[in-house]
Amino acid sequence: MSVELRPPRLEDAAGISRMSDEFSRSAGGDPLSPAEAETWLGTPSLDLDLDARVVVAGKEIAGFADVFDPAGTGEALWCDVRAAALCEALESRGWAFERFSLRMLADFGDDLPEPDWPEGIDVRTFRKGEDGRAVYEVQQETFSDLDNLAPLTFEVWKRFAFEEPFHPELWFLAEEEGELQGISLCAAGRGGDRELGWFAVLAVRRPWRGRGLGLALLRHSFRELRERGLKRVGLGVDRENATGAVRLHERAGMEVERRRLLYARHAS
Repeated sequence: MSVELRPPRLEDAAGISRMSDEFSRSAGGDPLSPAEAETWLGTPSLDLDLDARVVVAGKEIAGFADVFDPAGTGEALWCDVRAAALCEALESRGWAFERFSLRMLADFGDDLPEPDWPEGIDVRTFRKGEDGRAVYEVQQETFSDLDNLAPLTFEVWKRFAFEEPFHPELWFLAEEEGELQGISLCAAGRGGDRELGWFAVLAVRRPWRGRGLGLALLRHSFRELRERGLKRVGLGVDRENATGAVRLHERAGMEVERRRLLYARHAS
């Protein structure tokens, strides 16, 4: 069988998706739809000739990797690799296991608790064309507490935030006197599962942490997703998240369904 290593092309999106599904079943990764793969390959800041490679075995894509600099500074590079025998290959090249990323799920029962909103908080849905910059700034501010995430530029954020399926009616904004304090950005459907709701982002600004706003946003989102016919909900979270996100999600009834290993190699 011939094996070729080459830069990916946009028409490889379906093959990358099929390979990713197989990898996800064996290694605990998240599935990647053809549309999501195509969106990623079309990212303006990703130079496919320089920053990405696919392994083609015969006529099928057997592996994919890219290096991405979300902040555009060169200080932190993310590498996404999906292939068989991955752990041994990484460790033999100086990479070391760093932490777990968790996929958490909850099934919607008949009795979902109502949200208990903190005093002074109002909640509404997203208005495209008006709220984008404010939502972006809250997300960047709250995620800056995580030492393993590099900031995104506004243009890169918009590309991924508004990719299909985009449901502005499932983006919930919590405000205090008109100032945004927390966000819950959800979508209906994930990886081809039409009954699964998904939290792309759940974030609360520091002054409101520990006051019940995060739990209220979770419960509000659960009820709204179920109202639209979804049966369960999921999200991804770092197990070592310093904001207490894992405990918060467990309080809302979510359980760990899958663990993914994250490896890192630091420059000397």
